[in-house]
Amino acid sequence: MRDQGPPPLVRMRQWLRGLVRPGTPHKLSERTRRWFAAVWTPWLLLAAALTWMALSIYSSGGDLITYFSSILTVEYSHRFYAYLLDYPPGWVETSSLLGWGYSAFFPASTILQQPGLPSPAFVLVEKSLLFAADLLAGLAIYRLVLERSGDTGWAKLSLASWLFNPLVLFTSAVHGAYDVIPAAFSVMAFYLAIHSRFLSAGAALGLGIWFKIFPVFFLPVLLVVIWQVVNRRPWDFLKGVGLGASGLGLVTAAVLWPPGLLQASLSSIPSGLGESFGGFGLWSFLSLGQFESLRLWLYNDMSQVLDVLYAVVSALVVLFAWRLYRNKSAEPNSPATHHALLASAIVAPSVAATVHPQYILWGMPFLALILWERREYLIPYAGIGTAIVLYQLLGHGGPLYWFQALAVDTRLVTPAALFQSFSYWGPRATEMLPWFEIPVFIVLVLTLIHSFQLIRPVGHA
Repeated sequence: MRDQGPPPLVRMRQWLRGLVRPGTPHKLSERTRRWFAAVWTPWLLLAAALTWMALSIYSSGGDLITYFSSILTVEYSHRFYAYLLDYPPGWVETSSLLGWGYSAFFPASTILQQPGLPSPAFVLVEKSLLFAADLLAGLAIYRLVLERSGDTGWAKLSLASWLFNPLVLFTSAVHGAYDVIPAAFSVMAFYLAIHSRFLSAGAALGLGIWFKIFPVFFLPVLLVVIWQVVNRRPWDFLKGVGLGASGLGLVTAAVLWPPGLLQASLSSIPSGLGESFGGFGLWSFLSLGQFESLRLWLYNDMSQVLDVLYAVVSALVVLFAWRLYRNKSAEPNSPATHHALLASAIVAPSVAATVHPQYILWGMPFLALILWERREYLIPYAGIGTAIVLYQLLGHGGPLYWFQALAVDTRLVTPAALFQSFSYWGPRATEMLPWFEIPVFIVLVLTLIHSFQLIRPVGHA
């Protein structure tokens, strides 16, 4: 009789012990490696493309409608920088170029349709950027794992684990949030840096910052990567840093060239006054009704607390880089470096007022890099992604919230069914939030502790 292994509760206890007290690395099974080694890579990419298209065409969310409104604002004002969100302007500027291209063939008014939904045709055009970013990140992950393991089976497994991760698929194909773009540029910056292409690495990081500010938190670790690549030679390190800074500076200057754009962008960043709090970060417990008074106090004024917390986050990412620097045996494309980047990605959004589901995607590329040789990460990687997708599907107006276009453009869903879904799930959304937010945050904290220890394992120089 085949051995069924330990019971589920025992396996869960072993997993928790492994996260808090890392031991000898255990790879995923050899059977899994052989299976992926036999898969033809184009079939893998084709399956990802078809899955993405099936999920994309009739789906959209509140953020996507906001993005389309910004495109229309730019289109009708004829000013490239007429609309700014609470983030750097990269996404609005890039998607506005798509809007201009679209309006060359179709009226701009067809970008949005009644009742305020983006048209399926333009949804595919806009989300194609996100799928391209998915592929870019997947390519970098594939190459990094292949160069480290020397095995196409592990490389294809890592590629598939990225492309078919529930969180990655949902964020890009359904939600339409663009966090995958700066995440892809961040992992590309790492890939370019370990291959001594420091100018290009700096430019890639600059492009990531153009979309969202979080890639800046990878800078301390990337500086240590440059130190490792040049074999710890001070003069070569200074030249590498200079090249990286030049690439970063040139991109930043190019995208923020119009006078006043930088000041306008910075002034749009929230100050902490009137913020909502919760999500998958430090404030996840505020989704419990017992903390309503604290939530109200934070809502009224949080700016000073946020300043202190962001200073703590900055100190932590420097600590991760310092711990990596002290690990003399660490190589540029080594697990220690991957763990330092993963820890930085986890801690970066953790103190934000609201840690939205798509923020958790920032660390997924680096988890995918580690997964094949550290199977204890399988539960955080798959579990977090699945839990967040369930949160998205059940925590708003029900699953049909994301697929309202089915009731407008097809006969698959009736308006009555859409209304019934909203009526049933809407009142229950608030009650369900803590059941997702708090457990996911706990798993992220455990993963952070685990990663921190493995940046410089006990007994290493």
